[in-house]
Amino acid sequence: RRFAAKMDNTSLKQRLQEMAVAFRDRRMQLLMPLLAHHGFGYSLAYGVLPTLTPASTSDVAFMFLAFSVAGAICSFGWGKLFDRLGPTTVSHLHTLCCILGYATMIGVRESGVSYRGQIATGFFFGMMDTGVNSLNNMIISLIYRERSAPSFAIF
Repeated sequence: RRFAAKMDNTSLKQRLQEMAVAFRDRRMQLLMPLLAHHGFGYSLAYGVLPTLTPASTSDVAFMFLAFSVAGAICSFGWGKLFDRLGPTTVSHLHTLCCILGYATMIGVRESGVSYRGQIATGFFFGMMDTGVNSLNNMIISLIYRERSAPSFAIF
C-alpha cells in the first residue's frame, strides 16, 4: 500500500496571510540578519569564491568537492552541537568557522597558495554554509514548534 501525503486544503490567500503574520512576528524579524547571512554565504561561495582563487578548473572542482563533503559531515555535527550546547554556543562556533573561512580565502588569494589552501577554503566555506543553514532551521523549529511552515516559507 502506498503512503499518501495528507491534502491540505488551505488556499493560497490564506497561506500568504499566514506568512505575513509570521513575517511581522518580532522573533522572525530578529532572525532576519541570520537569514540574510545565509544568502550572503551562498552568493559568496557559488558566485564570487571561484573568481577569487588562483585555480585551474580542476582545482575549483576539488574546492567545491571539499565544500560539499564538509557540508555533509558538518550538518550532522551542527545538529548534535545544537542539542548539547544550545544556539548561542553554536552561533559562536559558526562565527569562528566564518573567520577561518575568510582568513583562508584571503591567504589563498594573496599568497597564491595552491591546492591545499584551496581545499581548506572550500572546507571552511562548507562548514559555514551548513552551519548557518542548520542554525536557521533549528532556531525556527525551536521558536515555532507548531505552525512553523509559514516561518520556513519566509526563510
